[in-house]
Amino acid sequence: MNTFDKVTDSSTVVQKITSQLMQQVIDGKLSPGQRLPTESEISEQLGVGRNSLREAMKILSAMGIVSVRRGDGTYINHNPGFSGYESMVYALMVSKASPSELLELRKTIETDVLELAAKHCDETDIVELELLLNQYHKALDEGRVDEAYELDIGFHMRIAQAGRNRLMARIFKTVLTIFFGSIKASLWPNKPGEPWLNRDHIAMLEALRTHDVAKCSEIVTRSVDAWSHRFEKSWVHPS
Repeated sequence: MNTFDKVTDSSTVVQKITSQLMQQVIDGKLSPGQRLPTESEISEQLGVGRNSLREAMKILSAMGIVSVRRGDGTYINHNPGFSGYESMVYALMVSKASPSELLELRKTIETDVLELAAKHCDETDIVELELLLNQYHKALDEGRVDEAYELDIGFHMRIAQAGRNRLMARIFKTVLTIFFGSIKASLWPNKPGEPWLNRDHIAMLEALRTHDVAKCSEIVTRSVDAWSHRFEKSWVHPS
């Protein structure tokens, strides 16, 4: 039984090969640690030339999806490398998303992230988030703006970790990378630590402390809407 279906669109052979293999992994037909068929077997199953297959494998290897072991074969990686994550960030950056698109994306994802954290967080999460928030305020008070910027990102990422969902946390990190890059270029030098921003940080922490899932959507909406007003005239894409 063949693992792969034949590729028929010759104009996008390499893309078709990479897409099909990634879909096989997503569908569970190829498992982490599994050795792929030989190059000749895959070429025959897909109906493609070996050069196209090699190019596709180079892309998949760069993305961290597969690893090529000299003299042993090609295997599906257990954990995709950071290069795959970085490729997703790069793709979002070059897409030139508009402020409204990015804000809508952040609102949708951060609401889910905060709700998951409110459900699953424990006392250790709360203590570490409080520490980050205190360090953030201290950095602002002492004029260490760049450090405060990094602590702000760290606070939001620590919330994502508290949700106990690594996939969601990774997607959220991608969004934050673009969002905070735009903030740094557009707004941060002039508006760090505004009262409304501090208010929303505190509200997020309190929602987690009390496990108030119902409050999460309201907090994120208020926060993102506040950013929306400030982005209208000063948006700078981070790419």
